[in-house]
Amino acid sequence: MAYNTNNPLGSKDPRDLYDNATNFDNLSVGPDPMYPNRFGVQKLSIEGQQQAFLSAQAGRQAQFEAVLASIGFSPIGDYGAGVTFTTRQQYTVRAGLAYAVANDTTLPFTLTGTWATDEPKLKLINSDQILRSDLAQLDGSELVGTPDKDGSLSNVAVELAVLRSEVEVSVDTSAEIVTAVAAGGKVVIKNGSRYMTAPAICDYGVEPLVGFPGNPSKRYDISGETPGGTILNIQHGDFGISLLNSIAGQSVGGFDKLSNMTILGSAGATVPNTDNSGGSGVRITNKAATTIENLNIQNCAQGLRLENVLSSKISRLDVSGCYSGIYALANLAEPFQSAPNATQWSSVRVANSYYTAIQIEAGASISFDQLTIEGCGTPDTTSAGLLIRAFPGDLASTYNIDAFYSELNAGVADIYIDNASANPVVVNISGSFFARVSDTRYVLSNIQAVSSGGGKVTVNLIGCCFVSSAGYPVDAARPFWSMGTNCQLNYDDSCYFNETTSLPPGKKFTTVTSIQVARDASMGNLMRGFSAVKEATGTYLVTSVDDLAADEYGYNVTPTISGYSANPASTAITATCSTITKNQFRVFTYAAAGTLVDSHFTALITRYH
Repeated sequence: MAYNTNNPLGSKDPRDLYDNATNFDNLSVGPDPMYPNRFGVQKLSIEGQQQAFLSAQAGRQAQFEAVLASIGFSPIGDYGAGVTFTTRQQYTVRAGLAYAVANDTTLPFTLTGTWATDEPKLKLINSDQILRSDLAQLDGSELVGTPDKDGSLSNVAVELAVLRSEVEVSVDTSAEIVTAVAAGGKVVIKNGSRYMTAPAICDYGVEPLVGFPGNPSKRYDISGETPGGTILNIQHGDFGISLLNSIAGQSVGGFDKLSNMTILGSAGATVPNTDNSGGSGVRITNKAATTIENLNIQNCAQGLRLENVLSSKISRLDVSGCYSGIYALANLAEPFQSAPNATQWSSVRVANSYYTAIQIEAGASISFDQLTIEGCGTPDTTSAGLLIRAFPGDLASTYNIDAFYSELNAGVADIYIDNASANPVVVNISGSFFARVSDTRYVLSNIQAVSSGGGKVTVNLIGCCFVSSAGYPVDAARPFWSMGTNCQLNYDDSCYFNETTSLPPGKKFTTVTSIQVARDASMGNLMRGFSAVKEATGTYLVTSVDDLAADEYGYNVTPTISGYSANPASTAITATCSTITKNQFRVFTYAAAGTLVDSHFTALITRYH
């Protein structure tokens, strides 16, 4: 019996010693989890402590098993003797069902191959658990089917790879820029000044490649954040950005784009670049359907170089302070060769180029809208503002130049046309302004044309102004235009000249009429007085009942493909003409590849007085 004196702690009373001995015996060997001390407070016995530990351990085991279950299952093979389980997340398959070790089976556990013996040691698991586990693996996306863009069966892994190739990549450092451009796809270069110690090259023929129609290849959409905020300083002797199609047979129509950045020449180059030193701006080769816009290229050896680039758009481009501004030509060393046919240039400015501002190989249907060339060229050199050059073997060429502005250029001419081919070159200039306004910087002629290959050059002026002022020494030896043999310039009353000393003899023209001819040479009742015959594929002989002029040189015909609704599916993109007699002329219609093809056309007929 306990005394329970409730004497304070430290008591030496024999009765308390007796109670303490009894309590100690209960706490150490008693069967109950708790016993009271001599103050009546319940205390855990050793038995109680053991029970609490085992209970807590069981909870921890359950949590551990739950964590392991969430990690997923992994297969160890089909059921059979010798298969060993080392974790509870492994499973074996028997008769199409999956089994893991039971919770009370000790690991490691090796199967005997006798189902009656092994079954009690195993537990059946749900197939959806295995599926969730497999889907959670790195290659899980390969198990999920999805259609591709053509509706064919694919899987999520493949389609994700395609999407990642199209996802915008934002880059900052020069090394990141070089790597991202090489890979192609959508690249945005962040605002800031970057010193480019190596060229950024996107080559269609260099890994990694992406599947596109034609051969495996690349596409690109490379831009800065803002045109004036993203600045690339070229610190090497190559082009800052090169976009190259080097694959023979690859479709050239990439629908690619380069935009929104400023490219500066090397720090060591002269300003402006007068010695052709340092790096260059942009080079693009063997491409069609490419867009270039919002680019500012300064102080480079060469601003923009296009080789075998056609059917493309160049807009809001500013090239200044470069040794030479823009080159657009056919590179005969490449497997794909083309003049810059069907290229459209709008809001392009070239300023302060030491040599020629723009040199472009004559091509079919090239247009300039709001072109500005100022302060380009060097006195007493062969430099020019816009140099149009047709090479031997080139097909007939047509240029349409609208809202052209030229001022303070030096060298041979603001526009220089060199036809070294045997085919005609037609340049239509409208709404343009030519100014010589310095006593030291001026061109010998605003427009000059030569025909070294025998092909005719025709220049038509509509609504153009020619101004000599601000100290320019007017001299008849430096006329507004200079036409060589087989070259002709025509203008109408809408043109303005502020002085006549520089006005050379020329032909003023009056429009007569326009006619429309279908691809089968039919003309309809509205085209009275004219008839047409298709002599061969893409070759049409047109005859007028009345004489159009005193001889074949007294009128001009400008054929176009647009403006006629018949045969809208025609592949022809350009047409040329040659006059034969005073009432007959021949029209040729060409496809994009330069071969003759039957097509409708509209012909504008003008005569001179």
